[in-house]
Amino acid sequence: MPLHDWADDRGWDSVHQLWINSLLFWAQERLPSGYRAYLGSVPGLSIGTEPGRPDLGVRTWQPQGEEPMVAPDTPGGAPPPDFKTVALLHPGPRAAVHVFRQGQLVAAIELVSPRNKDRPSSREFYRNRYLSYLWSGVHLMLIDVHRRPLGFSFVEAMAAEVECQFPVGLPPTS
Repeated sequence: MPLHDWADDRGWDSVHQLWINSLLFWAQERLPSGYRAYLGSVPGLSIGTEPGRPDLGVRTWQPQGEEPMVAPDTPGGAPPPDFKTVALLHPGPRAAVHVFRQGQLVAAIELVSPRNKDRPSSREFYRNRYLSYLWSGVHLMLIDVHRRPLGFSFVEAMAAEVECQFPVGLPPTS
C-alpha cells in the first residue's frame, strides 16, 4: 500500500533524508556483533554525450555595459546552443545505508528517488549502479515508492540485464 501519492514529488528530498536516517538507526540496533552500519554517499555527477533534457543549464552572462556576443547566423543574434556534451547532475550526494563486516561492504539499503527513473538515461545509470552492488557480492535492498513510469521496475531491468528468470509466484509489479 502506498504511503503517499508521489505523483507530485515535491518534498521528496526531505522525506528521503529523514527516511534513510530512520533506516540507519533501525538497522544498527538489529545487526549482529561485528557488523556496523553507516550512511554512505553515492556518486553525484556524470558526463554524458546523449541527447536529452539536461538537469543543469549553463549560460555566459555579459557584465553590464559590455556588448553581447552575437552569432550572425542565428535568429535574435544569440549563439547557438552546444549540445555535444551534457552534464547530468544527480543531486546529492545521495545517502544510502551501508553495512560493513570486517571492513568489507556486505549490504546496502537505497531509496529510489523520482530522478532515478525520470528518463531512460537515468534508469540505465541507476540500474547499472544497483547491479554493481550485486556483482560485487553486496546484498541490496531497494525501496521504491514511486510508481512512475508505469510498467518500469528496477528489479525487472536488473534481471533482464543478467538474464535471470523470476521464480514462479512473485506478485505482479504493475
